[in-house]
Amino acid sequence: MPGQVAGITIGICLQFPSGDAPQTRLRVKASVVHTERLAQDIYHVGVQFIDLDKASARAVEDYVEECRDLQRG
Repeated sequence: MPGQVAGITIGICLQFPSGDAPQTRLRVKASVVHTERLAQDIYHVGVQFIDLDKASARAVEDYVEECRDLQRG
């Protein structure tokens, strides 16, 4: 059952591929705001970043947009 979560903080390490350039690596804290069990061993977890600076936020946005472009073909 989907649900809201309060009071759980996690550390997240993200690594984005970036073609010929060095990979972008981010370490940030986040609050878990939503969880949903999709299957026995698969969960959907929604987070809100706590300490994401502007450059890191831009790296996340760029990566998400790149993934969307690939899906569109």
